Amino acid sequence: MEALDESINWITDVVEEMSFGENTVAVEIKHAYHDHNLGLTFSGEMNDDGQCDGRMRPISTPFYSCEQCKFFLHKECAELWRKIRHPFHLLTLTNSYTILSSRCSGCRRLHHGFSYKCNDKGCKFE
Repeated sequence: MEALDESINWITDVVEEMSFGENTVAVEIKHAYHDHNLGLTFSGEMNDDGQCDGRMRPISTPFYSCEQCKFFLHKECAELWRKIRHPFHLLTLTNSYTILSSRCSGCRRLHHGFSYKCNDKGCKFE
């Protein structure tokens, strides 16, 4: 699968950056799926059973979080592209906070949270 434009993701604003040698990292961001700023954690232990609100899997570093709401996103989930080109479909990233699982049309595995879906009317490819 190919991204349409790597710079177009769900991070709507970089509030604060830090430089590490030649690399610059966003340490505080605004994300389209959460109202508050999210801060980056590079290392350390989780005090509770946090899970990524994007992939619905246990949280591990590095991750962004909102301490007010206990909202967590793996860094890689926060940086997912809005749209990708699948060989058969143009897919858009969506977030479905539902109790029910969805089944991937490609690998047939069940999943929760973020997924890519085709927006063509009547198409159920995800």
